[in-house]
Amino acid sequence: MALAVAVGLAVAGPDYLRAYVVRGDSDAPAYISEDRVLVNRAAYDLRFPHTGAVLVKLSDPKVGDMVLLRLLDDRLALKRVVAGPGARAMMHRNHLTIDGRALDYRLVSDNERPLVQRGPLGSVIEIERGNGPDVVVSHTLGTGLVEGFEERQVLPAMYFVLGSNRDITVDSRSFGLVARNRILGKVVARVWSAPAR
Repeated sequence: MALAVAVGLAVAGPDYLRAYVVRGDSDAPAYISEDRVLVNRAAYDLRFPHTGAVLVKLSDPKVGDMVLLRLLDDRLALKRVVAGPGARAMMHRNHLTIDGRALDYRLVSDNERPLVQRGPLGSVIEIERGNGPDVVVSHTLGTGLVEGFEERQVLPAMYFVLGSNRDITVDSRSFGLVARNRILGKVVARVWSAPAR
């Protein structure tokens, strides 16, 4: 079995590391439309090349991972994992609480704004801390699609994902939990930055 996996990787290795073009600003300012990102499609599973068949499960997505997922309508999307199986998530005025613990939010100062101003952002820009790596998020109070939701428990083999540009992102607040088998890989790097807008 190990030999078959090794041969499969040697033959199809490049298929597991792919570049993608970001379409849309749902995760601005981290990623904006036309950025190029590198996705490790073998971060969680080794799949038979050019099919969806899983050969070997390697690991599970972690909180804070930016993942490539396949939506139910077959489109691909990049979203950040904010809660995994068994965790409880809720949101009030665009601020998350995970397992009963409110995350920490710090407003980005006017001096810091030029460092994070990429793509169309809401009027409030904050650094979200306490749930994986720090993340810059934006929103505009009173205008977002879903500024809050009651506490939900994430089911087994499911994940709750969000975009950082909370005013415009379509994420688990609208399409629900994401099944583990729909997560195709992990973003490992931005390889080209689109010009800031």
